[in-house]
Amino acid sequence: MKKLLKPFQYGALALTLLFAVSCNNDDDNNDITEPPVEELSIYETAVATDDLSSLVAALEASGLDTTLDGEGDFTVFAPTNAAFEPVLTALGVSSPAEIDPATLEAVLTYHVIASNRIASSQIANEQSVATVNGESLIFLVGDNVQIIDGTNDLTTVTNADIAASNGVIHIVDKVMFPADIADALEIGRTSIADVAEAAGFTSLLAAAEAAGLSEVLDSPLTDVTVFAPTNDAFAAFLEANNFASVDEIPVDVLQNVLLNHAVMGSVLSGDIQKGYVNTLGAYPTDDVENPAFLSMYLKNDAGVQINGGPDNGGANVVTTTPGETFDIETDNGVIHVVDAVIALPTIATFAVADADNFSELTGALVAEGQSDFVGVLSDPANENAPFTVFAPVNAAFEALTSAPTAEELTAILSHHVVAGANVRSTDLEEGDNPVTTLNGDITVTLPPTQGGIADITDGSGETGSVIVVDVQAINGVVHAIDKVLIPAQ
Repeated sequence: MKKLLKPFQYGALALTLLFAVSCNNDDDNNDITEPPVEELSIYETAVATDDLSSLVAALEASGLDTTLDGEGDFTVFAPTNAAFEPVLTALGVSSPAEIDPATLEAVLTYHVIASNRIASSQIANEQSVATVNGESLIFLVGDNVQIIDGTNDLTTVTNADIAASNGVIHIVDKVMFPADIADALEIGRTSIADVAEAAGFTSLLAAAEAAGLSEVLDSPLTDVTVFAPTNDAFAAFLEANNFASVDEIPVDVLQNVLLNHAVMGSVLSGDIQKGYVNTLGAYPTDDVENPAFLSMYLKNDAGVQINGGPDNGGANVVTTTPGETFDIETDNGVIHVVDAVIALPTIATFAVADADNFSELTGALVAEGQSDFVGVLSDPANENAPFTVFAPVNAAFEALTSAPTAEELTAILSHHVVAGANVRSTDLEEGDNPVTTLNGDITVTLPPTQGGIADITDGSGETGSVIVVDVQAINGVVHAIDKVLIPAQ
């Protein structure tokens, strides 16, 4: 059964209704209303924003303040005060008002899209949009929105979608330039390609053009360290390989050679440490998820040396003029000048270059009575290539209790080499991985039990550790181990 409302509840309800009706009646009879909040124009918004005072000065000096204070639908990319600072410094002025008004207008209109309010969510990746200037901007969409301007420089939207009465504002971290204005002002981005051209690296640029890599050297998305051979280095390379010009080199080979001179990221010479890094060159593989980038061995004892220096297919970092820096910094990376074209490294390249680890192995390979191991491991065209070499470090050879005979040494060295396979660490599975060498089987086991990267058990049943993996050459791969492998007797 439903319960009836108690008398005082009826009274409370009646008072509530009466108050509500009374308020509605008051609203109907009240001539005083709160005015709606007026949205500021794009110009007014800039004036009200401390970090856009340089932009305001530029707008007022060019006369565009009136346009962006009036009616319309504009999208404006607004550089901050910090974005204007390097531009003013480069032009030798203290205020945008000191810049020629026509030039200023051309630059500012390059930041404006007319008759369209474009929200950041509406921007598509690699979309090209014409500005009021007549030139276009190219947009890149990822974690944030970035813009490529006429100088191929990259600008980032740092604060998007600020609404105004006559459009929308996106704050950006750089002043953008159309190409013609940047050229006239001699201002803008300096890429690896720009610096190479200015420094006269004509052979490098010609090779990059022939290999289809020019855009990589000029791209704002690039961040690489390039070891750039001099023109003399290229001339010596062409002569040694019987090429009249870079145009005679097969494109895929030339491309791989050039990419073998580049390392991801901007690395200054003082930050280079002894050891292996990956270049952008690659051993050919169909595994796109695990590319086999070619390795590079670097030393920085008395200057930076690459892959053991020119006599070993490598190079030395040099300066073209006494007193110059070894580090030529650009907007998309760092250039180090080298005195030779770096050859695509072979397994033998690394054995010789990394003497601190492999001098004992190199000595064993060339010992009296041995097969031509070095010749085989130096030849990418060998019929048995690629090779996988488990390379004992010097301490492993020093731990041998007795010196093997020439015949025993041949058997031992063959027990470290796999023919016809480029076995990388990513090819191994958890558990025991049997591997067939030129002289019997070994086993590589994951996970390790002895503190290395993997365990390795030889034909005699003794176990050591794999301590360095995936030193990639053009004719195979090297894994360093802490034990000399002994085949079964």
